[in-house]
Amino acid sequence: MIKETEKISVLNYNENRVSVKVSPTESYSFEPSLDGINPTTISMTIDQIRFANNHNVFRNGFLFFDKSKEKDVYEIIGISDWENILTNDDIREIIIHPTFDGLNKLISIKDDAMFERVRAAYHKLKYENIYDISVRVAQIIETRYKELQNKKIHTSIVLEK
Repeated sequence: MIKETEKISVLNYNENRVSVKVSPTESYSFEPSLDGINPTTISMTIDQIRFANNHNVFRNGFLFFDKSKEKDVYEIIGISDWENILTNDDIREIIIHPTFDGLNKLISIKDDAMFERVRAAYHKLKYENIYDISVRVAQIIETRYKELQNKKIHTSIVLEK
C-alpha cells in the first residue's frame, strides 16, 4: 500500500526531455536518458502523479514507475491495462522484427503525441543504419502518422496475416 506522503520514483527512459505539470503551479522537467536504458528519475508524491496523469504521460508511455511499485501506482491512477503500455524497447522490437500483432499495436495508437515516440524510434533506427527496416513497416508508420496529423483517430490501414 502506498502512503499519500510517500515519494515514488518516476522514470524517464526517453532520450529527450519530458516535462509534466504536477500541480496548477508546478512542473517537473525530466532530463533525457543518455542511452535509453538507464532512466533519469524524479521522486513524486501520489498527488503529483495523479495530477500529471491528467496529461496521459503514463498511459502513453512517456514516464514509468519503479517495477516494485508500478502495479500499485497504476491501480491508484486508474490505468488498468498498464501491462500493455508500449515501452521504447517494445516499439524498437516491433519496428525491427515486425509481427502482425505488433504492427496492429502501432496502427491502433490514437494519440499523436504517443505516435511521435514510434516515429522517433523509427528515425533513430533508420539513421543508425544497423538494421534493415522493412519498406512496408516504414510505409505503415508514415501512413499512420499522416492519418493522425489529419485528425483521423481510427486508421484505415488494414493488415493481413
